[in-house]
Amino acid sequence: TTGTQNAANNPDRETAIVINEMMVDSPSNQRDGEYIELYNRGGSLVDLSGWQFSHGVDYTFPVGTTLAPGAYL
Repeated sequence: TTGTQNAANNPDRETAIVINEMMVDSPSNQRDGEYIELYNRGGSLVDLSGWQFSHGVDYTFPVGTTLAPGAYL
């Protein structure tokens, strides 16, 4: 879809897992302060095994990583 500058984004599909919170470029006195928090807003357990972050940080969720409904990770 084409976007409109300064307009709210409308996702093409609804997903259970959303990025709820991020800390990037944390203060220099917080050495490991960068993080990404996920939230499961759906009604069922989601298996995150093999899910990846690949831009800015490289991380693959290990096999067996799950996120319960209403839970944060």
